[in-house]
Amino acid sequence: MEWGLIMLDIHRIKTVLDYARLWEYDLTVFGSNGHLYCLNAVVDESALTTWETAHGLVIPQDYRDYLTKVGNGFAGPGYGITPFDLGRFAPEWKEPCLHAPEFAGEYDRLAGEIAELIEKDTGDDQEEILYDALYKRFNQDGVLEIGTGGCAGINAIALNGSTKGFYLSLVGELEYYRVGELGTGSKPFAEWFMEWVDKVEQVCSQLTQAQLNRSKWEREWMLEFAQYWQKKDVAEMARLVAEIECQDSVSAKCVGFLFHFSPKNRRHLPGAEGIEYLRERMGKIVDRQKKRQYNLSHIYYPGEAKYNVAWNPTLEDFVEHL
Repeated sequence: MEWGLIMLDIHRIKTVLDYARLWEYDLTVFGSNGHLYCLNAVVDESALTTWETAHGLVIPQDYRDYLTKVGNGFAGPGYGITPFDLGRFAPEWKEPCLHAPEFAGEYDRLAGEIAELIEKDTGDDQEEILYDALYKRFNQDGVLEIGTGGCAGINAIALNGSTKGFYLSLVGELEYYRVGELGTGSKPFAEWFMEWVDKVEQVCSQLTQAQLNRSKWEREWMLEFAQYWQKKDVAEMARLVAEIECQDSVSAKCVGFLFHFSPKNRRHLPGAEGIEYLRERMGKIVDRQKKRQYNLSHIYYPGEAKYNVAWNPTLEDFVEHL
């Protein structure tokens, strides 16, 4: 494997993501429902250096640049980049990373053991112990998990060896590791990330004027609704819900907003006159839009960690990043 020539373009990344956050409300790019194109605050560089010194582990440069110059997680490939926790260290991170050419023989041997283990599947304790050991060798030794690609997919980065700094496409179900497939999907972190930025930019370049107009209208609508929600003004919220009910289509981002506010209404305004009816109306809008638009089958649900591993914002965070 050879390092690519692509580097993180910090200015371009922020420009593209700022535009997408404001206008790409349909969340067309896979996994964007997990972060809404938002970035976390960057990691303090001196704090990261202190962490490296304390644990004797140097973070790969491209990933370090992402953390200290772009953001400590959120927007990125898959369902986003998981924030780096300066309070965490795992000893296995210093173990040799299996996903490198110098370990091709071991990789194939262990992949063969996995195949035999899956075929036997007796379920005894020794098999479970072996499975756990294999899982650690493939998915934890010398690698840092930085996100998910959905289902069993694990997005990770190699922390040592000849592939240090490479993005690794790992899987949580060991049967997908097969003999002769070492390095499948691996590439330098910057190349992997900038390819994703290219996709986001392409989607944004194809937004129609109608989509831009709808995003602007929905942003103003959501901000106004949030204000009346904070004031506990049910009558004004009902007026705004009537407005959204008249729309032929509602974006994935706006549907996520409605989904989140609907159950919160009951807790925020317990016993308020008309609140249950309002909640039901909002729920019907969500259901109707999910039936009309295929990409809403995995709409963004603020606060629901099940759908959102990179970012689990509060309602206030959601409104702030409209």
